[in-house]
Amino acid sequence: MQPIRRLWHIAQPARGLLLAVSGLLLLETLTTLAIPWIGGRFAEQILHHPEADAYHRLLLIWLGLLLAQNALRFVSQYLLGRAGAAATARLRCRIYDHLQALPLHYHQGREPGDTLSLLSRDATQLGQFFTNTLPALAPLLLTLVGAWVLMARIDLVIALLIGISVPMIAIGVRLLLRRIRPIANDLADAHGAHMAIVEENLRLMQLLKAFGKEDLESARIRQKNNHIRGLENRHLLLASLINPAVQGVGALLLIAMLWLSADKLTQGDLGIGQLVSLLLYGMFLFRPASRLADAAGRFQSTLGASARIESLLGAEPEPYNTGRTKPPAHPGNIRYDDISFRYPGGKPVFTGFSLQITEGETVAIVGPNGSGKSTLVNLLMRFNTPATGRILIDQQDINTLSLGALRSLIGLVPQEVALLRDSVRANITFGITDTDDDAIHQACRIAQATDFIARLPRGLDTKVGADGVQLSGGQKQRIALARALLRRCPILILDEATSMFDPAALQGFVRDFKAASQSHTVILITHQSDKLAIADRVVALTPWQPAT
Repeated sequence: MQPIRRLWHIAQPARGLLLAVSGLLLLETLTTLAIPWIGGRFAEQILHHPEADAYHRLLLIWLGLLLAQNALRFVSQYLLGRAGAAATARLRCRIYDHLQALPLHYHQGREPGDTLSLLSRDATQLGQFFTNTLPALAPLLLTLVGAWVLMARIDLVIALLIGISVPMIAIGVRLLLRRIRPIANDLADAHGAHMAIVEENLRLMQLLKAFGKEDLESARIRQKNNHIRGLENRHLLLASLINPAVQGVGALLLIAMLWLSADKLTQGDLGIGQLVSLLLYGMFLFRPASRLADAAGRFQSTLGASARIESLLGAEPEPYNTGRTKPPAHPGNIRYDDISFRYPGGKPVFTGFSLQITEGETVAIVGPNGSGKSTLVNLLMRFNTPATGRILIDQQDINTLSLGALRSLIGLVPQEVALLRDSVRANITFGITDTDDDAIHQACRIAQATDFIARLPRGLDTKVGADGVQLSGGQKQRIALARALLRRCPILILDEATSMFDPAALQGFVRDFKAASQSHTVILITHQSDKLAIADRVVALTPWQPAT
């Protein structure tokens, strides 16, 4: 129950609305409990006092109770639906905000499908439990207890017979629930694995088609779906047993109650009105009992969803707003001071590495794959943390700056270009709120993007598709380069930013960038000898070798 309580506070369902709904449900319960009593009075009136006005009056009261019950049910279900949608949306936003705040290594070690499953299936299940299942528990318990008490007032022996059966039902339901929960957990994991494969295949669709793997992947997806279907069938079988089992026990007890009632009726110990009321209370008694058993089944499934969400929310986020927010006076002065670093489970990338970069300098970092060129960038942006040593900007340890302040100093063009499913303009101005067309055109000119953008159907307003699918690799790199230039950050990092440029575009970039970069400290990570012409200094890295 502890995870459920914590996530209740995170989802923050509209408590005032839920309180009002609970009041409506309690009123509905009172009308439900009054209906058998009216039924008994009506039967007694017809048999012993057949006066038209009297039983017409009872019929009208009975009709009024039924209409009130349905009206209360409609209003409460509508309000619960609204509360559930709001709580689910709030929970999804909370999950997304936390996902966004987590460090990159968390996402790199997690399947995207598992994350999507948290945002969709688990969040929806939990929100519905908070707003559909929990508020109904008190009215159901009141109906159960109230019906039993009213039966006991009519005949204690029959009520005790019914009461003895409740522990038996609870034990049976508990045995079923113990088998439901692990299946529900397996089902959630299977959904996450299925989503992971689908997400990966959609992302790699070109590769999949190029290698003719459509049939193989279809078979893999079919296998996953068959596994999910098997788990769902097992879950459905056990969950479907709960209500019939409770109702079956209820039917047996109802027959036993009628058997005893018939004997008492013939002996004159029970009136016909009391018999009708007992019969109706018996029917009303087992409906909430079965719904409570169903709620217990949902609770077992919800425990799994809540555990997965709580595990995510328990992951430590980046300290984005912790530290100094005022930028250094000379942010282009960068120093790597005795840095040591290795990736988990890997060999050391750096051991005692130091490097000084002066403000306004353009430094080219070269070296073979695995020598740590991109790692230097990740350490500077605090995507990773060195094991020993420190990184200084203007003599300030970057760990003393807030992540927002640090990353606002850096314009990055990564090796793998990521583009929005939006226009060229939206991609270039991503994260920038105050700019104009002149500045955009200037950034595009330096990035050698002006000509190809002019040839697009709608120029800057042309949609590029998912991850820039309608553009070539070189065109995507030019947009990413223009985006970094437009930010006008004091530190500019180009990580193989022109690797897909054609020779003419590369020559134009080298010519235009030299003049434009004078106000920036530039770190070039490159294998292209042409780009070394714009560097003031070249730093060559070699892969780490163990001491001999």
